[in-house]
This record gives sequence, C-alpha cells and structure tokens, in this order.
Amino acid sequence: MNTTRSFANARASTSSFSSAPTTSRDRRRRRRRRGRKTNRFDGNSTTPLCVSYNNNNTTTISAKEMRAHLYDSKDLWSTTLHQTLLCNCTEGEDDESNCEFRLQYMPMRNRIEVPRMILEAANCKYALELVGFVPWSEVKQSTPYGKTPTLKNYDETKTKDLAHEKPIARYLAQKLGFFGRDEEERAKIDEVYEQHWSTIRNNGLTHQGEHFDIHRLLAITGKEMNETPRFQDMHRVNSFSPAQRSLASLRVFDEILEKKRSSSMYLVGDKLSLCDVALFETTHELFREESTDFDIAERFNLKYLERFLVHIEQNETSLGEYMKSERRVPRYERPGYVYI
Repeated sequence: MNTTRSFANARASTSSFSSAPTTSRDRRRRRRRRGRKTNRFDGNSTTPLCVSYNNNNTTTISAKEMRAHLYDSKDLWSTTLHQTLLCNCTEGEDDESNCEFRLQYMPMRNRIEVPRMILEAANCKYALELVGFVPWSEVKQSTPYGKTPTLKNYDETKTKDLAHEKPIARYLAQKLGFFGRDEEERAKIDEVYEQHWSTIRNNGLTHQGEHFDIHRLLAITGKEMNETPRFQDMHRVNSFSPAQRSLASLRVFDEILEKKRSSSMYLVGDKLSLCDVALFETTHELFREESTDFDIAERFNLKYLERFLVHIEQNETSLGEYMKSERRVPRYERPGYVYI
C-alpha cells in the first residue's frame, strides 16, 4: 500500500497532529500512540473491561471499540490507534498467546482482507495489529520494506516478518490447506489468483482503477454492454472504457464457473482455495455492498458468479459470518477515505 498522503485528500497538516492535546480524548489518544497504559471501556460503561499488553507493547482493542474509533476519526488520515484486535478468541482471552498468526496493517480492508479471510475460513485464532495513519511513521521503519501489510514472526524462530499481500496470502493458504491437493492444482489456483489480481484488483492498487472500477461498472450503458467483447479477445492496450474492461474481467470468472457447474461451484477443484477467497471478497463487495438497489447478476448476466457467492455464503459459514461481523474493518469512500 502506498501510504504517501496527498495534499488534496488530507484533512489536516502534519503539524496539527504534533500540537498539544486540548481534550481528555486527545490525551488518551496520545498515550496510546506512545504505548502507555490505557484502560478499555465497554461503550456505555465506565468500568474498565481489561488491560492487556501484547509482545509488541500494544494494548488490545475490541471490535466494537475499533469501529467506534474509526467512525469517530471520520477518515483514515485521522486515525490514531495503535492496538491489537484479537480474532476468533474465546471470551476471557485478553492476550495473543493463543493466536497462531499475527498480521499488521492500517485500519482498512484493502491488502489485508484476503489474508484475513483465509484465517477466518480456517477458524484460526489470530491477532491483527492495527496501526493508524498518525502513528504509522513511528512503525514504518520496523517493517521489511517500509510498507504494510506484514505477517509478523511467521518463521519457526518467530523472529522474521513476511511482507506484501500476495506472499502472505499464498503462505497462509498453503499452511492452512487452501492451496490445492497437488502441484497441478496449486498451479491452476495460482493462475486464477493472478488473473484476479491483475484485473479486478488492478495489480493490487485498488478496486477503482484502469482494469476494474466498481463505480464505473455500475454506471455502464446498454450500448457499452452490448459492445463489450470477451476478455480473451481484448488486446492488452485497448480503447474500451473502464466499465467495459470491468465487465469483461468479471465474465472471465463467470465462464470458469459455468464450465464447472456440473461438478462444483469452486473455481479450481472441489473445495475452497485461495482464488475462491479472493473472488468472494470482490463479488461480496460488488453484489452485496455496492449494488443493493438492483440485482447485479441479472443486470450483467453473471448468474454463475451469483451462484458462486451464494454457495460460499451457505457452505463456508465461517466466511459468511465474518462478512457480517463487527471485527471486519468498515469500508471507506474515496477520495477522502471517509469511513462509511
């Protein structure tokens, strides 16, 4: 993720973050950033629930508290938290000693969502270290390439970190059984995953880019739809609109699923894999979150993608539950990165 803050999108200059706090809430935020002890409160209660420190000297935060902080911050640029969210842990587990994996990212979905969904599909206990934009400059130098996301202490010695979304996703998928049964199946999973990454994910940059743009797709005209060829018939450099390229990219996966309709509703093989998780993340946002006022499968004739989505929701119940849970980071709207 490129964490360079643009002047057009920023709501306040960096000097405003360094000024002295003027309210009790500002003072609490400043103490959290400095790693000092803070108590956790349960919404309406004034009684601390717990105070717990993890091995990176951050306190834990509940899903409810995380969401409250983000909505209170309004946008990504103003987030000040640096705390750890424990996921799939039982009540009373207040530190990450029982967590098998530890992820680190800013408080957004983007490049951490597919790795998180792999862990959720496996019902795996994991910790998510959330680093707000304000304290990020203090954490940046501790990451392998000065970027995020990171899978912390992933090796046997628990001393090395793994950077970048795709290596993290592949590592977790292989570790947890979502990367095929043999070399041939793994190669095919990787192929479909790369197709998704290079088109619908715009090579990891965004869901609103040159190859795929949700908002432009939703505004596509009937004429554009009728004149959209198969993705396979498009040249790499072409004059088609972003809406047409978006539709052609989705049709690739609809065709794959149509060919497999008699055997399973998974992209490769007969069980959930990395490429399914990646596609489910996209289609869920498009079909369930962006287009709530019409049937997008019917409008774009993507009925097999709709069947795929329903199949994952009904049969991969851990994923279905996660998509509706409070521990999922809220979405935001560009260009201001305002939480919605």
